[in-house]
Amino acid sequence: MVDYNIGGLMKKQKTSDAVIRVIASREKLEEEIGSAFSINMNAQVKARLRELCVFYGHEGMLTRKSGTGRRFSEVLATLIDAHYIVYVFNPRTAPAKELIRVFKHVHRLKMRGKDNETIRETMINRGFDRPGAIADVLTDEKMDPKAWTEKDVEKMLNPEKVLKLLMKIENKQNG
Repeated sequence: MVDYNIGGLMKKQKTSDAVIRVIASREKLEEEIGSAFSINMNAQVKARLRELCVFYGHEGMLTRKSGTGRRFSEVLATLIDAHYIVYVFNPRTAPAKELIRVFKHVHRLKMRGKDNETIRETMINRGFDRPGAIADVLTDEKMDPKAWTEKDVEKMLNPEKVLKLLMKIENKQNG
């Protein structure tokens, strides 16, 4: 039995296992990525969003008919965070400014179709400090601050993680 609120009246109704699974799935989604909201866009914009989904690793999005909402949400969140880092976030410290510069460089390479290994090599060859060195949070003091790893590239390609690191830098410097 599940309680439903219909027009202000609470009603109990028998539900199938499938309905219970759907309700549980929606609740889990809400916990993970927030509550649902609708968004309107024309066909051309939606086609470009599908291409961006493929670019960000969601294969098959050009033809997928169902199960697109979660992927759209993830890609939109990534794009919003990246835009926020580049155009809105106002860094007050030199390390935060440097991290944003590195973030832009890594993303520029990715947008040009470079794979993560090529990006890693490029960052080493151009002498960029690793994100952990910029933020002064390297756990291994013996590790070269310029010896980029695959994990460093992945971190810089994840705007949510970069934002957390930026906040840590700003709070550390101003705290």
